[in-house]
Amino acid sequence: MTRFVHNRCSAASVALLTGILFFTWGAVQVGAASMPTLGIKWNTSGGVGYGTVRPITISNGGDPTGVASSIKWQSWGGAKAIGVGKSDYVAPGKGVVGGRQETVTVVAFNLGECSGRAAYRAVEWYFPGHGQSFSATTYLNTCTGNYVVPPPQCLKSHFTSVWRSNGLHDFTTIWFACRGNWAVVGGYAPSVGFSVALLQFIGIWVFADQPSDGTCMLDLKTTQVCDFNPPPVLPLPYATFASLVLKAGMQVVDGGTTVTAPAGWRPPAS
Repeated sequence: MTRFVHNRCSAASVALLTGILFFTWGAVQVGAASMPTLGIKWNTSGGVGYGTVRPITISNGGDPTGVASSIKWQSWGGAKAIGVGKSDYVAPGKGVVGGRQETVTVVAFNLGECSGRAAYRAVEWYFPGHGQSFSATTYLNTCTGNYVVPPPQCLKSHFTSVWRSNGLHDFTTIWFACRGNWAVVGGYAPSVGFSVALLQFIGIWVFADQPSDGTCMLDLKTTQVCDFNPPPVLPLPYATFASLVLKAGMQVVDGGTTVTAPAGWRPPAS
C-alpha cells in the first residue's frame, strides 16, 4: 500500500512539473513574440539584422559604413533601445576606403508597427569618440530602408566647413545662396584667392559631383574671376546655377561663362 501511494504521488509530481515546464516555455515563447523587432527585413539581397530582436550585426547591404557589428544591447523593449558595437569611421573629406573600425553607439527608436508587428521603426549609430551624438532627425527607416535626413540649413558656417574639411583651411565664405538641396557659395582664401562652387545637400553639404562641378580657385588679385569656358557641366540646369550666383551677390558675365566677385570688391589686406 505504501508503495502504491508513493507511485501515485510520483506520477502527480511529474504531471505537475511537466505542466510548469510547458507553462514556462509558453510564457517564454509569448514574451519573445511580443518583443519589438528592428523593423522588418526590407533588403532581401544583403541586409542583416532587420526583422530580428537584439541583432548582433546590422547591415544595410552596402559599404562598410552601413554595417554595425558586435553589438551588445544595454536595453530592448522600451521606447528606445541602446547598444554599443563597432563600425567603420570615415573622417571628413576622406573616402570609404580610408575608414577604420571604431566604437559606435547604436540607437533603435520610434517604437510602433511595421507591417502590423511591433517594431522599432528607426535606427541610427554614431561615434561618441568623435564628438557625435544622437539625433532623432537623421536615421534609417527600418520599415522601408529609406534614409531620413533633416532639411538643409543655408548657413555660412556649414559652407566654410566644407572647404576646410577638404584641405582649404584658410577659406572664408563671403557670398552664398540656396535653393532646395543646392547652394552656390563664393569666398576667399589667401592661399588660392577667390573661389566659387556648387554644393549639394545629401544629409550634409558637399561639393557637387565631378566632373566640371563649378568649382574654381583663381587668384582674385590678378584675374578676379572664376572662368567657366565652356559653362560647367552641372547636375542641375545652368540657368539655376547662374540665378543662384546672382542671388548670392556675385556676377555672371561673358555670356554666362564667367563668375566674378561683386564689382569693386577686393580681398582683405594680408
